[in-house]
Amino acid sequence: MRPPLLDHLEFTAGLCRLRLPPLGSLVEAVALVSASMALCRDRKISKLLINVCELRGVPQLDLVARFLLTEQWPVRANPLTVAVVARSEQIRSWEFGVNVATESGLKADVFESEPEALEWLLVGQC
Repeated sequence: MRPPLLDHLEFTAGLCRLRLPPLGSLVEAVALVSASMALCRDRKISKLLINVCELRGVPQLDLVARFLLTEQWPVRANPLTVAVVARSEQIRSWEFGVNVATESGLKADVFESEPEALEWLLVGQC
């Protein structure tokens, strides 16, 4: 039986792409991201693209909740470089999380499109 996480992951030449589906809770979303980071680390994949555009059903988080969730990601993600793709109305929330993670040592940024995120991961800032 295929692990549920693998239904949302795509692997290509040193890159892993996670597309978060509509989920029922924030706990599920965080668990998928954390498991993806661990899987990338185990497979020695250095770049992770996380697309949260389809993520629904997760309440808007306050600053404290966003901080507590994202402060652990640099430890799990090291030495990953992470690009997050979000809808325009989600960008502000994700930018905060990316800033927290970056301050903790994770190389990350947030984008409005996958092509933009891929360019950054494959050619740009990385």
